[in-house]
Amino acid sequence: LETVREFVAPRQGDGPEARARFRSRYLAHPTSDENTANAWQYALEDKNGEDAHAFAGQYERDWTGLLGVARARNFLERTRALPCDDPKLRLDAAVLHAECLLRDSDRRGAMALMAEAVAPLEEVGGELLAEGLRLQAQIGLYDAPQEITLALLDRCLRLTRDLYHRAEALRVKGALLCQTPNYDAAEPLFDEAETLYAAKTPGLRRLLNHRGHLARRRGQFEESLRLYSLSVALAVEVGDGILARNSQSNVPDILACLGRHEEAIEAGLACLKTEEAHGDRHLILNALWNLADAFLGTEDWERAARLRSASAAHWVREVRPLSEEDLGETEAFRAKIARALGDAALARLWTEGEALTLKEALALARV
Repeated sequence: LETVREFVAPRQGDGPEARARFRSRYLAHPTSDENTANAWQYALEDKNGEDAHAFAGQYERDWTGLLGVARARNFLERTRALPCDDPKLRLDAAVLHAECLLRDSDRRGAMALMAEAVAPLEEVGGELLAEGLRLQAQIGLYDAPQEITLALLDRCLRLTRDLYHRAEALRVKGALLCQTPNYDAAEPLFDEAETLYAAKTPGLRRLLNHRGHLARRRGQFEESLRLYSLSVALAVEVGDGILARNSQSNVPDILACLGRHEEAIEAGLACLKTEEAHGDRHLILNALWNLADAFLGTEDWERAARLRSASAAHWVREVRPLSEEDLGETEAFRAKIARALGDAALARLWTEGEALTLKEALALARV
């Protein structure tokens, strides 16, 4: 509260000892408000690399949610420029920095950063190297060549004796196989991972998200919606904002698949509002893509065509090429509009959508 700040500030002072006490307080008792961010800022201003990396190492915190993607990226860049003798803290900061780059659609930068961060761990070896390999695979999951990602995960599994690291590697490998797609091979990996996790660990919540994706790919939409909704609820309960938003971003797509198009539009617009506030371009584009399907279901043909072509064009420019599955869905999408409006109208609308800026596409989604 401002009144409390006015009372405390002149009594606390702003000297090194007071700032150190402030940092120590919020390292020991982190909060989901600006106080912890201010304590991290103090560490950066005071060039205290150990404390700055310790704040970054609170990786279960939703720093992109609290600070926004751009500010979190700035904090992490400044943190990693400071010295820190703890290789685990350096790895944690690198992973969060890479995650920020993913959220900002700099996927090549994220993968390069992780390769650079893991290289020194070859000298450390052991469980820390295994963890680094798994995290490198996780950051490059949908972007790196599949054989490279699989090799990282298989090496992690050979090195690790830690049950949590092993479960996480199996979960990520299963997620990769879902993209292959090799659903029959992915499911037993998820099953094995679930037996290795301790109760209420973050990996179990993430596993629900992957199982929701697997169910969606198999056409089990009701089950997919249940799993995604459960993932959101558990993530919100423990303050895991990143997972909550990731899982929530898939809900509009499933609602559209179930024919609940008005609900899908409402959920998609809510996702857009949330991700714009965080500056998460990746999830903004995902929401626009899903909204196009929802508008198609309500026979708002023109808006659906423009949104799908706009989101596809931005996705290819900012994220990665469309997968075979994405291309197949897009062709089916275009065919429906062509049947309703004709080929000439489809071509015109598609061209208009590809020319939209992201700001214009967002405005179109809200009209």
